[in-house]
Amino acid sequence: MNELKFAYRRLLRSKGLNTIKVLSLGLGFAISFVMLAKVAFELSYDTVFTDADRIYHVKTSAEMQGVHKDYKSISGAVAPGMKAEIPQVELATRYTGISGGSKLYTDDKRGYNFDEAVLADEYFFEMFDQKILAGDPKEVLTTALRCMVSDELADRLGGDVVGKTFVMQEYPDIKLTIGGVFEAFPANSSFDMDILISMTSIGKFTWDGSQNWIGNDRYRGYIKLAQGVEPADIKESIYKMQQKYQDIDSVNEKIGGYLTYVPSPLLDLHLSDKHLSTSILLIGIIGLVVLIMSILNYTLLRITSILNSSKTTAIMKSVGAERKDIQKSIITDTFVHLLLAVIVGIVFVIAFHKVFYQILQIRVSELISPTSILLGILILIVTGFVISIGPGRIIASQPVISVMTNYKKTNRRWKLSLLFIESIGVTFLLCTVFFVHHQYNYSVRLDKGYNTDKVYYIPTSAIDSLGIKSITDILRDSPEVEVVSLGSTLPFHNQSGDNIFDPETEKEILHITDFFWCDKYYLEALKIPIIEGEGYDTKPCHGKHMVISRSCAINLTKNMGWEDGVVGKEISVTSHINPVTVIGVFEDIMTKGVGGVFPEKANVVMAGGAWYRYCEYMIIRMKTDTPQGLAKVEEIINRYSLFGDLELINATTSMIRQYDSIQNVGYYTIFGSVIALIIAFIGIIGYTEEEVTRRRKELAIRMVNGASRADVLRLFLTDYLKIGVPAVIAGLLLANYAIKTWMQEFSDHIEVSAFTLMLLGLGVLALTSLIMGVYCRITTSKNPIIYLAEE
Repeated sequence: MNELKFAYRRLLRSKGLNTIKVLSLGLGFAISFVMLAKVAFELSYDTVFTDADRIYHVKTSAEMQGVHKDYKSISGAVAPGMKAEIPQVELATRYTGISGGSKLYTDDKRGYNFDEAVLADEYFFEMFDQKILAGDPKEVLTTALRCMVSDELADRLGGDVVGKTFVMQEYPDIKLTIGGVFEAFPANSSFDMDILISMTSIGKFTWDGSQNWIGNDRYRGYIKLAQGVEPADIKESIYKMQQKYQDIDSVNEKIGGYLTYVPSPLLDLHLSDKHLSTSILLIGIIGLVVLIMSILNYTLLRITSILNSSKTTAIMKSVGAERKDIQKSIITDTFVHLLLAVIVGIVFVIAFHKVFYQILQIRVSELISPTSILLGILILIVTGFVISIGPGRIIASQPVISVMTNYKKTNRRWKLSLLFIESIGVTFLLCTVFFVHHQYNYSVRLDKGYNTDKVYYIPTSAIDSLGIKSITDILRDSPEVEVVSLGSTLPFHNQSGDNIFDPETEKEILHITDFFWCDKYYLEALKIPIIEGEGYDTKPCHGKHMVISRSCAINLTKNMGWEDGVVGKEISVTSHINPVTVIGVFEDIMTKGVGGVFPEKANVVMAGGAWYRYCEYMIIRMKTDTPQGLAKVEEIINRYSLFGDLELINATTSMIRQYDSIQNVGYYTIFGSVIALIIAFIGIIGYTEEEVTRRRKELAIRMVNGASRADVLRLFLTDYLKIGVPAVIAGLLLANYAIKTWMQEFSDHIEVSAFTLMLLGLGVLALTSLIMGVYCRITTSKNPIIYLAEE
């Protein structure tokens, strides 16, 4: 207790320096803990489910014409077929999405937002054992037009919801009855459904391919293997199943490759996205860099303050204090500082929890788990050891006579070493911020082959066919509107995949991204240019004509041996009315395709067919998108809307949202860099102040003999640049490696040039030198006689 009292007195004795030490350590704790807890959170995905280590996601693995690809979706019959045909498979389930999140409307016409809605079979909750709060999921998911809803959605609907009915905005003619309630999936789960509808209802929503063995690959399938069974153990059984139900040898011959199914561990599913896993690694590195910098900065200031008071320590030794007493005193001081730093960190996180939510896309409270608590304790233990045991042993081991005669020369090497590591961290983070932000801007501004300026769209599901025709007719005569079009999808959405095959030999030739149906105004609305042949403005839209992208045309001519091009040729495409005739080629557009992370050029096909049932979006290009003009268009649309609350969606905003994950990485690096800079600047100021104090007699003599402030500044900068230049080079090399690794997931990315890195390195040196120079000027403004008098 007495040691704590003495530590408190010592804390008050140097309020300024101790405040700086505690604040820098506290900020470092806050940022590093949140970022490392985010990493731990991402690594814990799907561990909440019982037997998660035995659950596998079934992927389609295919090679066609020498091109290999893996797909996360399978045909409807595959998962239950594996359960029926392979003894080692204990359980199987599958589901398919029908809404990525929209609105539902209860009988009183009130609208409520919801997240994803899917069609699932009766084994879903047996595989993924979420707590059931009401109803029998097996009964509900085998009964047509019944569904299970999450407790979060149930609360929004009023609580007691079993038996209530509703319709979804996309399917206004299909009334669903709530049969049960489940506890919402946790944030660290691969599932985000609010509504699970019985698989037996699929025919009401879309074509029923739930028993298909080939084609209609829209289902996500999961299996649970018996204890001790590995995916390799059932490889042969999968092939036998395919022989039985798919005549797989004939299929493989047609596609010129192979088709198989690969069970992939559920626990690896979340991180199978390479961009996500690289981003998580980058977050972890930033968190560690900030933590290391805060520890080193505290250590730098701590050693400085200890050594500056080392004569006091020597006097303590000379009157009988033992080595353990000195260490105990230093450890007690450190404990108090550590406790205050933790309080500062907690206050900082609470005060800026909204900022953390914007950056991390998750509430800080959801990051708190036994794992993250253990991580925090580990951080504190390691930090406490580094900042107390090390400095304590250094000062306690010094002989009294050495301290009394030479103590001011002992701490310079320590400070320069710590400053070296801090400079590496600052350079790494600032370079990362620059290139991530630059890549984001580059991706957003990149020419994608289509134009979204003044383009808006709405889903047509809440409007009947007559209403859609009336709206398009009215809007085409409106002075505010340039073009109105209908289409099944938009380039910045995920699309379905299909295959092109030879109509004569039935040999599959090419896997393509299918935009399905569009009217004759679609290309004009998005300003996609035709570069060969013609578009739908001169050909009827009856589903027998198709336009394809440049890449698709090149690959087709190569595989089919068409020397005179593709225009006028007949091809067959799965999911279409075959054969179809290619009437034109448009310039490549960038699209996310089938399960893509970022847009890239792809083999794209679009069939002409203005069928209102299949054209899910109305696309409107405005002449002038003023608020008044947009309001007028919305008013016209809502005259025919079933619910009267449709709002235009900005296509440019939706296009930019494709790159949110890049922007989030930018936020991580910016936030980490700002804190790291603050910590580094504190370290530089502390280093400069102590060096001025340590060398005050030397500086006074130099100044008395005519040295200017510039000469003094040159003296300090020369010492700093000896370690600053190598540190910056090391930081640049680390940043270069990290950024290039991160950018591998982009089909189009900026160049990480040596010249840009050099400029950034010079910028870091200039910034740190400026801070040192300003503070050095302030601290050397005293009369040199005062320094000599103090000495």
